[in-house]
Amino acid sequence: MEQNLPTTAEKLKQKSAERKQWLLDNQHALLSHDLTIKEISQKFNLTQSQIKWARIDLKKLLNIPKKPLAIVWVRAHQADLEQLSHVELQNKYQMTQGQVRHALRVLKKLKQNET
Repeated sequence: MEQNLPTTAEKLKQKSAERKQWLLDNQHALLSHDLTIKEISQKFNLTQSQIKWARIDLKKLLNIPKKPLAIVWVRAHQADLEQLSHVELQNKYQMTQGQVRHALRVLKKLKQNET
């Protein structure tokens, strides 16, 4: 007697489709540069690790390469990067020391490529 229960493969496919839809529905919050990962995780009641993986999955889903996002962000915040101290940048954008150094390296490379 066959029951009309979904197979494991069908359940996984449905769960995957639901996750993709959730990522797309919440992409602005997940990719926000105005919120920290901690704030985003609190908003969605998820762990910070889950938010990091959600961002990775969303970027893959949207075919967003890693480097150009850094370049776009650096260009949008170029004035602050040139004028503010490391500590001021960390506080204003809630970045780590390493993230500030990376942004400044990207800016330096952009300037070198322009000349």
